[in-house]
Amino acid sequence: MSILGHILHLDAEHARRLAQELHHQTRQSSELLRPPELPSNPPVIALRQAAQAAIDSTTRRTHILFAVGQQLAENSLTSVGHIEQQEQVNSVNLGGQP
Repeated sequence: MSILGHILHLDAEHARRLAQELHHQTRQSSELLRPPELPSNPPVIALRQAAQAAIDSTTRRTHILFAVGQQLAENSLTSVGHIEQQEQVNSVNLGGQP
């Protein structure tokens, strides 16, 4: 009985591909658009500064989200590998094939 297939209902290759895709996507550039150049009068400067602060905040949060996604992908790949290794050990211990 396969722990991955029969108990967890998990296709190891599919899980591995999803984790690798997540890892790849979180390594992509998270560059956000910069606001266009605007006139230099005080109200517009204040608006531009507020817009830039919002973009900077969003960029910081995006970087955090990407880091969490990378960690999730790495943990997923590691978990699938550990489950497969343990499944092989259990199979050998029960007299089956590795």
